[in-house]
Amino acid sequence: MNDRAALLPEDISTPPNDPVAAQNYPELEQLWRDLSNRLDFGDRLTDEEFRGWHQKVENLLRPQELARLHKPLRPHLTDPRYTQEARVFHLAKILRARQGWERLMKDTGY
Repeated sequence: MNDRAALLPEDISTPPNDPVAAQNYPELEQLWRDLSNRLDFGDRLTDEEFRGWHQKVENLLRPQELARLHKPLRPHLTDPRYTQEARVFHLAKILRARQGWERLMKDTGY
């Protein structure tokens, strides 16, 4: 299992039961999976591709989730080379929260 997959519950592909949390969930999960898989193979998106990916994610999130997506990076990851990894990580946290894992997630401020 890769590190990013370990961040998510086993049943991540199944939308949450809560209809509000399930809204746009399959599309967000697929966007997470697509970029995560590419990064696992060292295949990064071009700047243009990443802007398109990021815009799709933003368009599918609820307003309160945008803050989590845009959280600042950890200080050691502020190098722009880590932006794609950071956004995949933040999207994973959003998906986990929609699955009800919020109560188990430690908010470190990043």
